[in-house]
Amino acid sequence: MLQFKDKLPELNHFVTNYTNIDYLKWHFSRQLEKLYGDEFSANVDLNKLSNTKIDSLTIETVCKILSPQTEETKVQNLKSKVNELINKASDFGKKAAYQLAKVNRRSNRTSDISLMERFIPVFEALVDSNKRKNRHDYFGQLAYALKDKNEPDWEKAEENFNTAILIRGTSEPEYCYEFNRAICKVGIYNNAKEKMPLDENLGELILRDLKYAKSGVGSQFERLINDDIDNRLLSIWLNENRINLQSL
Repeated sequence: MLQFKDKLPELNHFVTNYTNIDYLKWHFSRQLEKLYGDEFSANVDLNKLSNTKIDSLTIETVCKILSPQTEETKVQNLKSKVNELINKASDFGKKAAYQLAKVNRRSNRTSDISLMERFIPVFEALVDSNKRKNRHDYFGQLAYALKDKNEPDWEKAEENFNTAILIRGTSEPEYCYEFNRAICKVGIYNNAKEKMPLDENLGELILRDLKYAKSGVGSQFERLINDDIDNRLLSIWLNENRINLQSL
């Protein structure tokens, strides 16, 4: 092996290190693309592909978007493809894309926000493909990602939380939706407070969401408010308005 590694520079090849099998497969597939071309380079007609092939391409594309090894210029090109793919994918393909994006959003939301932001077009494509509007989790995950951006989109995040809560109804309690919607409302108010006085109705809506969230979270509610930086927007807002957590 050592002799082989010593010979590589003579052939203008270099040793590539990898930490796990997934990275090895990713790197190997990139080398194949360089030799034989990317599947999308020929502008393949998706209407002529089988459902299995579309699902395969959907999952492969999402994996490339989510991979930190994928160059940003390549990511931008893939983002333009993902909406068409997800709209044509089967339920299995959509669920696989969703799970990949959700797990990676959660694991990168504080450690690598720029990487987390790559997931937004995937969630937007899933939302767009959900014509029946029966998947509250698609809208919820999009809302979380928009809220956690480097420059949060409070209004759009709140809009998607509203849709997620409406679809969810009362049969599937998801207290995090209301908790994070309250954060969005505080973010909207903070952006506008220099231009306008506090909207009393907005304050009531924030408190209503917080009360609902507390009813599900219980004793962990105070820790949750002070846990993350964006959550602390709530504690600051509560202090500014002289609202005691115990009164919620």
